[in-house]
Amino acid sequence: MKYLLFKDPNKDYGVPIAVTTVGVLRQGFGEFSDGVAEKLLQDSSVVEITTGRFQNLKKKLTEGGVSFRQLRTVPQDPTKNPHAHYAEEEVEPQSEPDVIEVDVVEIDNPLEEKPKAKPRRNKGGRKRK
Repeated sequence: MKYLLFKDPNKDYGVPIAVTTVGVLRQGFGEFSDGVAEKLLQDSSVVEITTGRFQNLKKKLTEGGVSFRQLRTVPQDPTKNPHAHYAEEEVEPQSEPDVIEVDVVEIDNPLEEKPKAKPRRNKGGRKRK
């Protein structure tokens, strides 16, 4: 098997060829048996290429044009500045609130009179003004 590159893809070579764009040039290429390849190599616009180059051209043919490649998009929050670096918020799993059981509760009633506090003794012996 020989791999051939056709510099003029519009010319009729008598065999089917795959056509792709390499840089700004359109070129044809194909994989042919030794007998067919020898006949095609008599034309000056046909050259033999390596297996690696053939695989590269085949890859370019299957990928399509540059303008038709899908861009990788990343979903963004529209409320945030896309050029700012935000710290990631750690989300803690919410645990159930702790329940405290109380048997008896004493409630102070503000309407009841409380016993008056004893007046404090002045320890320094001076009177307050």
